[in-house]
Amino acid sequence: MRLERVVVDLTTTETSPSIVLFHGFMSLPADLSPFADTLGLDACFVFPQGLLDLAPLGLRGHAWWLDEDQGAPEARTFPDRVPDGLDVARACIDGFIEDIRRERPNAPLIVGGFSQGAMLTLDWTLRTERRPVALVQLSGAPMCRGQWAPRFSAGAGQRVFFSHGRGDPELAFDAIDSLQAELAASGWDVTFCAFDGGHEVPFVPLRALKKFLRTQCVVSPRTPA
Repeated sequence: MRLERVVVDLTTTETSPSIVLFHGFMSLPADLSPFADTLGLDACFVFPQGLLDLAPLGLRGHAWWLDEDQGAPEARTFPDRVPDGLDVARACIDGFIEDIRRERPNAPLIVGGFSQGAMLTLDWTLRTERRPVALVQLSGAPMCRGQWAPRFSAGAGQRVFFSHGRGDPELAFDAIDSLQAELAASGWDVTFCAFDGGHEVPFVPLRALKKFLRTQCVVSPRTPA
């Protein structure tokens, strides 16, 4: 299945990185694409559209799988859940990311997402044989505990950026705080930005993400035309 995408190409050379960011549940690529100009980096930003159109369910946007707990009254933790449709979504984004590699073969690859998109890309990173230069996790959550945990040590050295709001009402802060600490203990190169806020990506984590990409991934600032 070919995914629709929004591309914001700010590159100056063929070796400028590809940064692929996956949106969350009930969202669209346009919800994340303004980040490209906000970050102001010399990179090709790609924002894929989720597999599932939620309009038949009377919901906005798209998703990577259906989340039966959406709208729960408390911040959720589901470390043992293996969502229905995860295997299909992972296979689809694996093909999508390989297409990006073929289109820009000399470009370093950075992959990540927000919420459900963050969870999907961490799952993919743990399983792929061709890991990205860096992984970006914006307001995600742990899941698939029994499948993920045995793979942590094999990912030693993987750069990963986490951000999460301490007051997130959707996905529990404590769960992601524990996950990032466990990955760090397993040898991952973790940068964690905890901020005072909810299920969002405001200025503080965006500024921290830009610093991470520039200092840890050597992504250059964009030079105005």
